[in-house]
Amino acid sequence: MKKIKIVLVVIISVLLFSACTPNNTVVYTNEELGFKMNIPKSWKDKYLVENEENAIIVSHKTLGKKDEKAFLFSITKVIGELITEEDVEWSYTPQKLLGSAQGYSFILSLAEDLQYEPEDLENSKEYEEMREDINTIIHSFKIDDNLEKPKSTNNGYKLIGSNFFRFEIEDNFNLKKSKSSPFIWEILNKDKEDVGDVELSLYNEDEFQEDGMITQYFRDEELKRSIRVSIKDDYVKDMEIIRATMEILGDNYTSLDEIYSQRQILKDGGKELVGRVEAIKLDGLQVKNITIKSKNKTREYKADFPNIVPMKNGNYTLYQVYPFTKNYILSDGEYREKNYEFIFSKHNEIVGIIEIPR
Repeated sequence: MKKIKIVLVVIISVLLFSACTPNNTVVYTNEELGFKMNIPKSWKDKYLVENEENAIIVSHKTLGKKDEKAFLFSITKVIGELITEEDVEWSYTPQKLLGSAQGYSFILSLAEDLQYEPEDLENSKEYEEMREDINTIIHSFKIDDNLEKPKSTNNGYKLIGSNFFRFEIEDNFNLKKSKSSPFIWEILNKDKEDVGDVELSLYNEDEFQEDGMITQYFRDEELKRSIRVSIKDDYVKDMEIIRATMEILGDNYTSLDEIYSQRQILKDGGKELVGRVEAIKLDGLQVKNITIKSKNKTREYKADFPNIVPMKNGNYTLYQVYPFTKNYILSDGEYREKNYEFIFSKHNEIVGIIEIPR
């Protein structure tokens, strides 16, 4: 259970209230972060707003206990206008993308667990009533029209970012998510011409160079993340700036992370087998055994709680990794018609499944 005690003097945000709105709320304005939102009037004297670096934390004041509080939600301002709803939905904590503008995204985070013991009826009741109002606050959120862009280190360049990288490009350049792959962003010049791309790639992927293009691979050994940037060879300076400012991020676990993790098992005495699922034995919801048909051989193997990385429309998605259980099998009526790379541990048990093109 999560209870936070105040051990230092809390710096409370300055609340700037406007006239009452029709839905019985008042406006909270945060000039430093550049946003405003409506707070229910019923919250008066029941909550705290604390400032952190690029964020606020909103908490319920615990009744009868002066130095205690319970987390309601936080709002964080992050660099990266390319962050998407999908990125936020697949985060480790319950989150909501409130909006993006001027090179920033604003993300609301909710509590992961109970904030009060069930027997604390008075606090639990008031807390839950306030929690039900959060959706109304979300819908009222508005980014300041005069929000300034993130500062860049190079004149004539701007700092851009996604959930996976940050770097600087020319002020009149933009990045656009590719329609061909969820892992690629197109680089568009001032005339909106495609002059290159940025790709989130497998950490151990082979490097390649393309005629007429400058290609650079950026790798983070700790995160086991790789970003490939390719740009037409007319843009040498742009690549130099990208090299100098590239930052790889590792907030969310992706399907590429899972594929890399599964294939690392091969280096620890594991093996792989390409084939199709012929039959499955269940133990409740868990898959106990999988019969694999590979070439002209069919054999049953023990399964050790494997995850599966499926494909959609011939490509992997950014985040879809699932436990290979009865629930997954029921959700995919065509699983027997697909080809898979089965990953085995050194004990000859199936520990991972990667769908591959037919």
